[in-house]
Amino acid sequence: MRLYNFVSGKTRALNKPFSTFTPKGVAYTVSPSLSKTIVSKYVSLSKSLVSSERSWTIFWLEIQDAIRSVMGFDPYQDRLAANILSALLYDALLEHRYLSPDIICTLLKQRVCIAGGSAELRKQLNCIRNCSVVAVDGATKLLLEYGITPSIVVSDLDGSWFAVEKASKHAVVVVHGHGDNLFALKEIIPRLENVSGTVQVQPPPLTFNAGGFTDGDRAVSIVLFCKLFYGSMVKEIYLYGMNFHGLVGGWSKPWLKTDVKPWRQKAIKLKIANQIMALILKPLAELLDVKIVDGMKREYCADE
Repeated sequence: MRLYNFVSGKTRALNKPFSTFTPKGVAYTVSPSLSKTIVSKYVSLSKSLVSSERSWTIFWLEIQDAIRSVMGFDPYQDRLAANILSALLYDALLEHRYLSPDIICTLLKQRVCIAGGSAELRKQLNCIRNCSVVAVDGATKLLLEYGITPSIVVSDLDGSWFAVEKASKHAVVVVHGHGDNLFALKEIIPRLENVSGTVQVQPPPLTFNAGGFTDGDRAVSIVLFCKLFYGSMVKEIYLYGMNFHGLVGGWSKPWLKTDVKPWRQKAIKLKIANQIMALILKPLAELLDVKIVDGMKREYCADE
């Protein structure tokens, strides 16, 4: 069997048939090396991931290293961002603005609604009720406009800064530090009233590696992280505006004026996120007896 490389546009043979260790219908990848890394993690999922928070971090570091290699990200810049984030969170701790993961996890009810950045979210806002709302970065702006206050905002700060700052008055903003948002970290974190932080390297003090890659799949990963290690009572995760193949919502980025097709780098990131969801997070949720409901397929509502 040959796997398609969405980065190079070429295919490469895979030694072992993909169908033998892949859920039915999942036959896509971003690069052969990244695919093999993620697939190998899928195979070992039940054996290694759930034993401790340390093993969770080690599990995700290998995937994140593979993603950096494919995307051309600088690991030094990611480590620098992690250290800057750690220092900023220490200031927040002294000012009583920092929330640790155990506190964040108490905000999650049995039903969690995750609101993503795809254009379909507008049509699904009426379904976001009777649940703990987790906003994925740019979705925060749309939720606030419609009077929906999230409990948690997952953001790498490339959405509306104003919306994230406003949401932090009533929600905890879990800021993700990476090499491309050093300036944003320094500008926004001191202005957030409730803040925590994630990284994609070995976590320095006050940060944690929640897993995942994009804000969307990281939001799902944080919920499962809470279930695994902090006794969260989550039983159902409803996904709205989480279309990895559709239009990007015009409200999700400050420079967008209307809904648009994903640009090249965005499309690549979404393909990686989609594979992480299919091969890691959904099987993990099943392992933890957490039901993931995809609102993109039908109009599922959290109170039905």
